[in-house]
Order: sequence, then structure tokens, then C-alpha cells
Amino acid sequence: MIAHKRESDGKEQAWKEHSRNVSKLCFLSAEKLNLSTLAKLIGLLHDFGKGISDFQGYLQGTGSKHPNHAALGALYVQQRWWDPGKTLKERQTAQLISLCIYGHHAGLPDCLDISGTSPYLNGLHSQPDNYYMEAMANFYSEVASAEELDKLFAEACKELEKFGLDKYSFQWGMLARLMLSILVDADRWDSACFEYDADPFDTSQDTHPDWKNLLIKLETYVEGFPKEGELARIRRDISEWCRAAGEYGPGIYTLSVPTGGGKTYSSMKFALAQAKKNGQQRIFYFIPMNTILDQNSRDIRDALADYPSILEHHSNVVLENEVEEENYRRLTERWDCNIILTSLVQFLDTLFKKGNGKVRRMYRLANSVLIFDEIQALPKKCRELFKKAIQFLVQYCNCTVLLCTATQPNLGLESNELVPDVKSLYQKLKRVVYMPQLEMHTYQEATGDIAAFIQEGKSVLTIVNTKDAAWNVFQGISEQLKILNYSLVEIQQGLSEEAIEKCAAKSTENEILCVHLSTLMCPMHRKEILCWVKSWLKKKKLVCCISTALIEAGINVSFPVVIRSLAGIPSMIQAAGRCNRNCEEKMGTVYLWNLADERLGRLPDIQKGKELSMNLLSNMEHPDEMGSPEMIKKYFAKEEEYTQKVEKFPYKEWNSDLITMLSANSECRNAANDSGDSPLPHLSKRFCQSFRTAGAAFQVIDQKTKSVIVPYGRGKELIEKLTDRHTLWEEIKYLKEAQQYSVNLFDHVFERLAKEGALHSLGETGVVVLKEEYYDAWAGVKTTPQEMMELII
Repeated sequence: MIAHKRESDGKEQAWKEHSRNVSKLCFLSAEKLNLSTLAKLIGLLHDFGKGISDFQGYLQGTGSKHPNHAALGALYVQQRWWDPGKTLKERQTAQLISLCIYGHHAGLPDCLDISGTSPYLNGLHSQPDNYYMEAMANFYSEVASAEELDKLFAEACKELEKFGLDKYSFQWGMLARLMLSILVDADRWDSACFEYDADPFDTSQDTHPDWKNLLIKLETYVEGFPKEGELARIRRDISEWCRAAGEYGPGIYTLSVPTGGGKTYSSMKFALAQAKKNGQQRIFYFIPMNTILDQNSRDIRDALADYPSILEHHSNVVLENEVEEENYRRLTERWDCNIILTSLVQFLDTLFKKGNGKVRRMYRLANSVLIFDEIQALPKKCRELFKKAIQFLVQYCNCTVLLCTATQPNLGLESNELVPDVKSLYQKLKRVVYMPQLEMHTYQEATGDIAAFIQEGKSVLTIVNTKDAAWNVFQGISEQLKILNYSLVEIQQGLSEEAIEKCAAKSTENEILCVHLSTLMCPMHRKEILCWVKSWLKKKKLVCCISTALIEAGINVSFPVVIRSLAGIPSMIQAAGRCNRNCEEKMGTVYLWNLADERLGRLPDIQKGKELSMNLLSNMEHPDEMGSPEMIKKYFAKEEEYTQKVEKFPYKEWNSDLITMLSANSECRNAANDSGDSPLPHLSKRFCQSFRTAGAAFQVIDQKTKSVIVPYGRGKELIEKLTDRHTLWEEIKYLKEAQQYSVNLFDHVFERLAKEGALHSLGETGVVVLKEEYYDAWAGVKTTPQEMMELII
């Protein structure tokens, strides 16, 4: 019997070969977790249901029936190892294995739903008896004997007991997703390798981290920084505190450092030392905004001398299509590098999103150091999910977590702060004065005031809350500057930093670099604009930059004047970090404006933050108090009542929330108790979760997006390469690089462009490409005015 048949040449992969390959891959992936036998058994049984004549006919192309092979395998586990004579631990183990097999194509099912029924159990028992008996007989004769399976199950029960999970259902659900991750990745990897005629156990592409050597490289690089001045001394102190803490054991740590304190290098020094000390396999660097990743990835690559095993994973260039055959013909990102730089959205989606396109990466988080930069930007509705997830990863998966920010929120976690005296550090690093101007500013008035600063010879950074505001203010100031006889510099693509600095040096007094930044531009486009901005500022030439909040945290630019549209105090403090960053002047100035035309109806968190800030600023004796740790605490204390209403991710359809649905699931359990034929006696107390419904409801950003590759710079060449014939490893390489030339579009924008014929797909890769005439050097992806008003940050 076969598991797959290759369309290109008709070659077949034996059922036994695929089952044994996946079993071995699962075993290897779970070794560090000490759950290798559990994973091995899950892998061995995952395609149990393919051993029937109807499914074989489907694979061979001689029949049309496509039975639910995943449910058949899950049913076998439940029938063999779940019965009243088994111990509680054996039944828990059996249901865990059964759930993983059941969900290896469509994701974990709902064990219970709000009607009190069990879609999972109903799916198991809807399988015809003749299918079950046929699959079992063929599996025993071709793949593995009953004796071998029983022996593996007994050992898996022992492993799970040693793993030591507590009584909370949420942690058991996390483990189920973790084991599913191992299975999905092994299954898809072996299937993809069969399609490409590659060896699934080929380790020639693997690199083994030498953390000690990388730590030496980073320390040598940082030694080259300026040593004179108070700021340099403070940054060295922070770096040393982080290096010393790297010798501690795994746990949860915080790094509370004002903007400009050198968190990127210091946190990476901590991570490298931790990984070396605790034998961890990977370092993850998570950020809330792709632009910070654009910059920090470059800084880290430079510091580590272009270490080859660094992955920047900005977005899903590969579309997540759950159709089985399509998954076998393409790859999704596997996080198969030693250092992974990616977004907070990717982290949360990996842990909670419906379907298996994301979940396959989850097991890579185990045995890792996880740095979360700018953690204050964690969406409030995701707060409890995030907390419980990192507690699971630290307690059971040998992970270290570091939460970095200048505005540390109170997440209610047991953690250790790496800075000995936070208050003193903030006083030493004060570099700006705040000027709240709470009266209403129209876009027209704003452009006039910005122009006045420029006429005084000052470069200005303006940060607003929406794409619509950024574009309107940019258009207004561009016209205003032309009226004032300024000449606007046009950015040339592909120039080196040296060439850009020469352009800046040659520019005249009436020339100004006026730029707009938003996430409608691909990462490489934004990088190029920021490179021009930095070069112009370095040469002390005039710059006017209008941006969404993507620039407010972590970006190494320094303006004498920063204007921030009113938002939460943490956001405004982060924006102040772009002002007088390196103490070029005695004090920089940060203006806080209330933009009348800015629409925040679709941004409730920002709207609420603005209201709280207005209240605090109105009652503040000295505006400069705003940047202090005390004011940050005051703000988060005032915000707490609002946060508590949403922090468990409400699910109004069931009068519940995702925390409840992924743990005790009380509403569904109550409904099951009230039903005439309750499924509860057939479910473990630890596995009553509504996995699928919770996963479908989970959305970090309320509006859904789709990723497209844009024809900017080298993006054009990559589109051509992906169109031409290429090998498996070339496809991986091209798709990774294409992430720098991709833009995430909200569904309504994507659909409009698709109808206009602006998008086309690239064959079996599944990626979507934007036509050249729909991408603009000033704006990025072209949108309509109405679409712009509907777009969030």
C-alpha cells in the first residue's frame, strides 16, 4: 500500500516508508522534551486510515472516495487504549495521541461545543466499521504490530508522567498543540521531500550553534563602540548587567531600559550567554512592528559577522492552504534556523491560530531563548493567552523569556529585573522635554506648524496613529514646502550608504528630504527610506518624515523635534526615543498634538489610550513627569480596568472567552451536563477544550490580511526566479528573501486589487504577486482614498 503518488512521474511512496519516516522525524524532534516515544507513536499511527482500499484507489487515481483517514487513526487509539479498565493517566495519554492524529490536517478539533456535544467524538464514531477493521488488519501486516504499538504506548505513558504537567487544562491543551506541531512538521517535511526526491534526514543544510563563538563576536563588535561620554558609559553598564544575567538558569526576566539605552545588543548578549549556559538550541527575537525588525536584524547580522543561520520571518509569503495535496507540493516556513527574528503576531498565531499552517512551527520554540522587544505593544486582548503560553514554555520546555521595553507593563508574572535601579537609570537618560498642546489641530494647521519648524532649520519627525493621517499630512507638507520654494529630494533606489551620504553632502540649503512611511511599503522599501533619513540627518541636512507608529519604537533615528499625535503614554514615550537620541543637543523637544481629523473608531486600544493620556496630562503639574517610571505605572494602573475587560480574549458568541475555551471550558461543560446523552464520561477532564472554535476566533489584528510580493528593487528578480524551474532548496531560499519584498494587505484591499487584475499567482508556490503599475515609490501599494481611511496602523 502507498501513502503518496507523485504527479510529476507517477512514483509511489510506500505507506510503511512514510509512516516510519514520520515516526522517526517525530522521535528526533521530541528528544529534547523527553517525549520522544510519545511523538514516535503519534507519527507511526498518523496515517493509519490510509490502509483501506477506497483510500488507496483515491491515491492511485482509480477511485473518487476520499475517506477521513485522520479520524480512522484517532479512532484506533481511542478504541485500543481508552476504556474504563485503563488508569486516568492512560486515558489522558490516549486522548492526547488521538487528538493529534485527528487534527494532523485540519487542526485540533472541538472536544466540546456550546451545544454540549463533542464534534471530536462524533467525528470518531462516524467512521464505518468495515473501514476501521480493514485499516487495522492492513496496518498490522504492513506497518507495525499490535505488540509494538502497545509497548510504545506504555513507554509514552511513563514519559508523560515524568513530564509533570500540572492539573490545569490550559497546559494540557498547550502540550497537545506542541505534539501536533511535531507531527504536522514531520508529515509535511517527509511529504515535501518525497515530492522533490530529497532525503528527509539530510542534515547537510543544518548548522549547529556555537554560542560561545557568537558571544565573543558580539562582545568584540560592541567593544568598538564609542567609550567617551555619560551615554556610552550607561550603555556599557546595561550591557554588562545583561551579560552577567546570562549565567542564570531558564526563567522569565525583564529589561526596563529607556529608549536609546542599547537594548538590542544587550538583550542579544543576554540571549547568547543564556543559550550557551543552558544548552538551548535557538534564539528568537520577537517584535511588534516589522520596521523594528528591518533595523534590528541588520544590526544583529552586522554584530554576528553575517552568521548564516539567521532567519528574518516577517510574514507568510506562502499562503496557508489546508488542502492536503497542495501542502505536499510546497513548503511553509519551518523556523529551521538558530536565530529567528520575527513578529509578535507570528508568535501568537503559532500558539493559538486555527489550522496547521502556523502550528507546525510551535515545537521550534522549545529549548530556546525568547526575547520580546517592545512588549508594551502586546495587544490587550492577548495578554492572558501570552502569559499562560510563556509560563508553559518556561516551566516545561526549557525556555528563557526576556521582556524588553522602555515602558514596562505590569503583566502579573513572576520575573527578575536585570536593571539594579530602574528609577535612577531613567533620570540619567533624560534627553527631551515634553510640550503637550491639547487643543485641536486640523491636518492643515499641522502642516503649517511643521513647515514653521523647518523654516527655523530644524528637522521634524511626525508620528500619527493611522495610515490615512500619515498620507494626508505628508501630502499637505509636501505642497507647503514647494510653496515655500523648497526642493524635494527624490530617493534613488539601490544606492550604497556611502553614495547616499555623498548625495546628502552635495545637497543645497533649499533641498529637503521629505518622506512618508507606512506598512503599505515592503520592508526593503522602508529600509531604503530610513537609510536616506539617517544619512541626511548624519550630514545635518533638513529632513521631514511623516510616519505611522511603525517608527516610534526601536528605530535608530534622532531628530531635534518630534511631534506625536495623542495616544497612550507608553506610545508617546516611545516616540520621544526618536528625539535627541544620542544627546546631540542638551534637550530635544517632543510636541504632543490632538489631531482633529484622525479617526480612531477602528482602533479602540489607541482611542482608550488617548483618553487616559488626556486625563493624566490635564492633571500633571510638570509635563516632564511623563517620561518617568512612576508615570508609566500610573498610566498602566488607570488602564487596568479597561484591560481586565478584554485581556482573556472575549468570545461573545458563546458568552465566554478564549482562556476559558482553551482550559476548563465551563460553559460547554455545563451544556454537556444538561444534555440527555453527555459526552463527558468519554472525555478526559483535561481535554474538554474547544480548540477549533477558539482558533477560528483568534485574531491578533482584527482585520485579516493576505501577503503579496511587490515588484520593488530585487523583488522583480525574485518573482522571475520563482516563476522559473528551481530546486527545493532554491525555493526555500527565494521565499525567505521574498519576505523582504512583501506587503500584507487587508482583505478588502486584496479583493479590490484582485478584481482589477492587479494580482497574479506564481504556480505551485502559492504566492501572490502585485503588478508593477500598482506600486508607488512615495506611497507603496496604491489604495483608494476610501480604503486608506479604513486602514489601521
